[in-house]
Amino acid sequence: MTAIIFLLTTCMPHPNSLDSLGFFSGLWRNSVNGVISEEIWTSSEGGVMLGVNRTINNGKVVFFEYLRIEATEEGIFYVAMPMGHSPTRFRLVSEESDRVVFENKKHDFPQRIIYIRESDNELRGRIEGTEGGEEKSSEWGWSKAEF
Repeated sequence: MTAIIFLLTTCMPHPNSLDSLGFFSGLWRNSVNGVISEEIWTSSEGGVMLGVNRTINNGKVVFFEYLRIEATEEGIFYVAMPMGHSPTRFRLVSEESDRVVFENKKHDFPQRIIYIRESDNELRGRIEGTEGGEEKSSEWGWSKAEF
């Protein structure tokens, strides 16, 4: 009986599934005026998606960020480590079929990270919040690319 209960509890889906975020998976790329922006995401298997973002200008990496999206008992979190710094967690606060919003009101900037699926081949990212008492935002888009 114990073995059956163990199997049932370990095979049940996690209450905070990442399955609906599967549209992130893959390589996303954009090039504007010689500046290349890439974001790469793994699948959602195992309750964690791993990602990396980098910006290349004049053949040199000028920005990179390690990313993960994880399903925990407390909810779904986007975890960012820009330039290898300490991780910052953003909680999933809104989820629609083509739009997700992660938020951390205590973070300096940004407080919100938004991803919008424009189509199967286009992904848009947006960061927004308040910095120095002023509302700020930045937005960019990527196209699906091949490895």
